[in-house]
Amino acid sequence: MTRSTAFGKQPIMRGLVHLLRRRGPMKNLTHSGIYRLSLTAAAKTLRGSRNELNEDCYRMDQRLGVFTISDGLGGHAGGELASRLAAGALLRELQLHLRRKQRRGTVIEAIRKAFHNANDALLHVGGFLPRFRDMGASGALAVVDDNRLYVAGAGDCRVYLIRNHDAERLTVDQTLFQVLFDAGLTQDRQQYARSRRLLWSSLGKADFTTPEVRCETLQPNDRVLLLTNGVTRMLKDELLGRINRITVNDTEMTEHVLNAAATLGTKDDATCLSISLAAVHAGQNSSSDIARHSPVPAQRKINSNE
Repeated sequence: MTRSTAFGKQPIMRGLVHLLRRRGPMKNLTHSGIYRLSLTAAAKTLRGSRNELNEDCYRMDQRLGVFTISDGLGGHAGGELASRLAAGALLRELQLHLRRKQRRGTVIEAIRKAFHNANDALLHVGGFLPRFRDMGASGALAVVDDNRLYVAGAGDCRVYLIRNHDAERLTVDQTLFQVLFDAGLTQDRQQYARSRRLLWSSLGKADFTTPEVRCETLQPNDRVLLLTNGVTRMLKDELLGRINRITVNDTEMTEHVLNAAATLGTKDDATCLSISLAAVHAGQNSSSDIARHSPVPAQRKINSNE
C-alpha cells in the first residue's frame, strides 16, 4: 500500500515542479491565492535657502498611477516656470495614453513622447518670450501599470526602488560627473564637486537626448521614490534604505527624507515623492487599486523587521 501511494504521488510532484519552474521560487507562492497591487502616495517639497522661489515641482495622478517631479535649472531664467511646464507636460501625455480604452502604442512609447513634448513646451515658450529663452529643467517620471513600473529621467532627477530596505537607483544622471564616474575619472575632489552640477542633457535643449526607459516588476511592500538633486546630493543610497526601515507611510517618508537633507545642509530646493505598493487579495476592494487588467501570482509578504 505504501509503495503504491508513493508511486501515485510522482505525477503530482512532476506537475508541482513544472508549476514552480513557470511561477518562480516557492517563497513567491502562498496559500492565499492571488493578489493585485494597490498604491498610496504622498509628496512634499521645500524651498532652498539660496532661492527666492521654489523651482521644484511635482504632479501626480494616483488613480492612473502616474507620478512626476521636475527641477528648474538653477541660474537660468524662468526656473520655476520651466519646472511646472515640464511636470505638467509629462503628466498630461501619460494621462491621455492610459485613459484610452484602446491604447495606441506601448507605455514606453508614451513615456518617450511625453519627454519630447515637455522639451518642446520649454523651447516653444522660450521662442516666444526672449527672457525665458535659456530656461531648462530636469525631470523624472514613474508609471505604475498593473504590476509593472516604468521609469525615466532627464537631467539629474532620480527614481529609486526600495525593496527589503535596499535602495536601488533606476535612473542614470545625465551629468558630467556620471560620464567621468563611468570612465573612472572622479578621484579629484574639486572635479567631483563641479561635475555634479553640469548637465550634458536636460529638458529645454534643441539637442535633447531621449532618456532610457526602464521597466521593473513590482512586489508587495515595494516603495518607489522620486527625488530632486536637493535630496540626492545630500543623502546616499544606503541612507534612503535606512530611513525606509523606520517609516510607516508615504507622508512620513517624505518628511524624514527632507528633514535628513536639511540636517545635512542642503541649500537647494528639495522634493520627495513616495509611492508604496501593497497586496490586495481576492475579494478585497481598494479605492486606490491600480491593477485594472490581470491578477499577479501571489508573492510572500515581506516582514517589515526583515
